[in-house]
Amino acid sequence: MYIKSLNTSRSGVGVGVLGEAMYAMGGYDGRSCLKTVERYDPLVDVWSLVAPTNITRSFPGMRVLVILKGLAFVQMLSYYSMLI
Repeated sequence: MYIKSLNTSRSGVGVGVLGEAMYAMGGYDGRSCLKTVERYDPLVDVWSLVAPTNITRSFPGMRVLVILKGLAFVQMLSYYSMLI
């Protein structure tokens, strides 16, 4: 199955799935580490930018800790951030 490319090319990206969406967080674009987060909607085959992480990170590990009122709190290595 083919899906559309991310808006920002990156290596060392953290990827996770929450519900129907896939998230790509951080990574390295060839010049610098990123704090951008993109969400993929498979129903319309579109990547959208969502709220960035607090700090730049390459090769982040991530896990969903809790979902509260539509917000997903995730842990990236040793700090917490929030996806909206």
